[in-house]
Amino acid sequence: MNNKLLIITGGSQGIGLSAVRKFGQEGWQVLNLSRQHCPEASADQLSIDLSDKKAVKLLGKMLSQKIVKKNRICLVHNAFIYTSDTIQEPNIDYLQSALQIGVVSPMLLNKIIIPMMAEQSSIIYIGSTLATKAVANSATYTTIKHAVVGAMRATCQDLTSLPIHTACVNPGFTDTPMLKKYSKNLETIKILKSKVGANRLILPEEIAEVVYFCAMNPVVNGTVIQANLGQIES
Repeated sequence: MNNKLLIITGGSQGIGLSAVRKFGQEGWQVLNLSRQHCPEASADQLSIDLSDKKAVKLLGKMLSQKIVKKNRICLVHNAFIYTSDTIQEPNIDYLQSALQIGVVSPMLLNKIIIPMMAEQSSIIYIGSTLATKAVANSATYTTIKHAVVGAMRATCQDLTSLPIHTACVNPGFTDTPMLKKYSKNLETIKILKSKVGANRLILPEEIAEVVYFCAMNPVVNGTVIQANLGQIES
């Protein structure tokens, strides 16, 4: 009986979908939590708006019906939204939604799922290169992604007595629908490529490989992994 279960938020596209496929190829059962349905036929789906705190709190009963106590679980906090704003002109509606999706919902999901985790389980956070630095016009995004790293480090320290490990993967410029949505034109993509040592965008499948590596290797516990293909600092 397969007792390995990936629970992922935002597994319907981009890095999340690639992670769904990678874990599925490795024989894991997959449960996706998102508003949009995951196109991978083998994945189970719980449709939920992670910006709705009440809805997330009610997940406990549904998850308990899908999770067997002995499950080795990898919980991947991947869902997020992006809008450009600044410190001078913060988008407060975006700030509140991003905080709920990127920090509050992961905390609530941890509370629900950790008691169901067997040995060798893991909690993987998806951050960003802006989780450890900042650029202009990304005030809320940068703030929340810094908080994601803090949540991972707190997870590591609070779970020292449990056989559960954690890490934060910070992807660089990755070829995802979100990047394309907020890149104004092909020239912007060209500029982003020029900021990477390999002069190309990262493939979502490459980040999925890193996430899977973290899930399988407790030695990374507490680690922030910069998966950015040699991003050039300026």
